[in-house]
Amino acid sequence: MSLGDSSNIIIESIIDNNDDTEVRVVIIGEAVRKDYMSVYGYPHSTTPFLNSAKGIFIDGLVSAGPNTQLSLTRTLFKADPSENIIHWGINIVSLANKAGYKTYWISNQGANGWGDDVFFNLSKLATQNKFLKTGDFESGNNDDEEMLPIFKNIINSNADNKVIFIHMMGSHEPVCSRIGNYKPNFKIYNEAGCYVATIEKLDLFIKKITEILKEKKYKLMYFSDHGLSVEKTTIFHDNDLYEEYQVPLFYLDSESKEQIHIKKKLSGLNLLDIYSTFINIKTNVTDHKYSFQLASELADNTDPIIYWEKYKHLSTIQKRQPPVIDIETNITKEILELKNNYTFSDQCISYVDYVKIAFPANPQIYKIVGWAASTKEKEPVNGIVGSFIVSDSKVMFVEGDIESRSGVREHFNMPKDANSNYGIVSFLDKKYINDNKENIYIGYKDKSDHYYICSKPYN
Repeated sequence: MSLGDSSNIIIESIIDNNDDTEVRVVIIGEAVRKDYMSVYGYPHSTTPFLNSAKGIFIDGLVSAGPNTQLSLTRTLFKADPSENIIHWGINIVSLANKAGYKTYWISNQGANGWGDDVFFNLSKLATQNKFLKTGDFESGNNDDEEMLPIFKNIINSNADNKVIFIHMMGSHEPVCSRIGNYKPNFKIYNEAGCYVATIEKLDLFIKKITEILKEKKYKLMYFSDHGLSVEKTTIFHDNDLYEEYQVPLFYLDSESKEQIHIKKKLSGLNLLDIYSTFINIKTNVTDHKYSFQLASELADNTDPIIYWEKYKHLSTIQKRQPPVIDIETNITKEILELKNNYTFSDQCISYVDYVKIAFPANPQIYKIVGWAASTKEKEPVNGIVGSFIVSDSKVMFVEGDIESRSGVREHFNMPKDANSNYGIVSFLDKKYINDNKENIYIGYKDKSDHYYICSKPYN
């Protein structure tokens, strides 16, 4: 009810009475770190279109939170950290509606489920809304490109001044599944390669958006909700990682003649202010000194406020992670044939979640994902973990990597502060995988080089 109440919004004036922009596009990116975009300095050319696009690129936006729900509820709506209040009625759709625009919301995110329901209800305030999915964000594997025909139809539907919101799936984990039919400009051998491929794909998506708009006078702004922890073997949310909050913000304009880079630290809590000037309005609830054109004149927000469990300053986040540069490194490890130094053990239990092609662009590499725990203590196993391929004639082992699995910890009713490193992820060549997935086990090697193949009662 409060989300639909825009009575507190007063449009005080139009900023530029000569602004004859026909279409304004707001692209909400997903899980994109700026340090993987070549337009922001990544050494591989991941953004060939944006590298030469005319507009304003701001280097220094700090996302309001480390995941979609926490970030966008404080970005698309007006948040008051001092009172820990979100003013739901003051939001990006209501501001545009109040200013007289026709508004459109296109989404490849979920239409329901925790977090998704907030943005679905926000979308219903628009003149029209269209979701590719009918359930939560996992209810389909729709490609972001499926939004392009919908966007084109809206552009051509009428002559009204429009604000169009596009909410992408972008680089949402599992990242490798976001590549779809896109062919990256390199061979993918690891998870970081998948992430880089999604950045290339984003660049192409924005290029196609501008091609659809080429006969129109338009303004386009893009920002991402948060980043991710990106490693060669795994990609995940890490709420205590500095780079999780370092996201891109840029503006393209059909009238722009040059590319401008502005290094300025800004809080995601001020994106609603930037957006209001983007749609050419001054209001009683936004600060019109925040704009793309005046960003260079703003004072640096040297220690922006973020939200994770509570409002706090970015300086409380100490962990750092440079971007992965050697993206074509093959992460498969040597597979060992064991002789008599292994035991089928009932002292530990395991579960194989799945065995499948790791990277769509490289079907030679398979990924085994599972977990293991001690039978009695229900704790993660100790030693060098990995996967076993068992046949009538031989047993083979490939070393894996440990992965945090809080869901397994909760399954065993272990305390929240207990070790959650139950997960085991292995990569190996396709030649070692056959159609019989039942011959794949999870286990570990101890300090005396003895291997333990954990039982699978959960299968």
